[in-house]
Amino acid sequence: MTHWTQCLINEDADAMMEIVSLETTLSIKKCLELPTIYEVTKSLPAKNIIKSVREIVLNTAKTFKFSENMDLSQATILASDLISYFKNESLEDIIQMFKMARQGELGSGKGRLDHDVVFNVFVPAYLEKKAEIREKQMVNENKKLNEPTEEMSDYAKQKFEELSQMLSAKRIDKPSVPVINHHQMWLKSLKNNVKTLSLQELYDEKLKASKLDESVFSESIKIYQNEIDLRK
Repeated sequence: MTHWTQCLINEDADAMMEIVSLETTLSIKKCLELPTIYEVTKSLPAKNIIKSVREIVLNTAKTFKFSENMDLSQATILASDLISYFKNESLEDIIQMFKMARQGELGSGKGRLDHDVVFNVFVPAYLEKKAEIREKQMVNENKKLNEPTEEMSDYAKQKFEELSQMLSAKRIDKPSVPVINHHQMWLKSLKNNVKTLSLQELYDEKLKASKLDESVFSESIKIYQNEIDLRK
């Protein structure tokens, strides 16, 4: 990121080539993984950021027939407003938006590139597309979290084996008492142990427990679910 912003404000650099080269590596999906403008301002001077976005605006304006003569002050103000509006998005989002606008993917600006068209046509259309892609990613991630793994973790195997041995052990004197006590002790220990498990492991262990004797493992299922709810 520092490299391309520096290239754009360097008078000796070919700004158009830098922008086009960067465009070829971008997509909305990739922009979702990049730091926001707010985060970038902590390490880059605000003046450099404005200059680089202004250069993007000026070079994009050349491709719109009624905007090719946009002056420096107009481009500077537009760049500043875009940075403010996109503070929770990335700098690369601005480049991706102008690329899609130029290719007609964000509606028609009728050959214009000004505040009205940018903020009332291009920006809303771009952010809507980005929101759709973000939502699809979240749905896919949730599906992966809910997909059970075929093999039980070593931790679960150990705990279920210990509990099985406790339940199957025969006692001559009041056999039910020690079993109940041991089970309660295991549940108490489980409440602390679940905190060390990952979210995926919690889903896995809950699923495995639900396939066992419900009268024995109902409390453990609740413990797994409570920890899952706390993580959300």
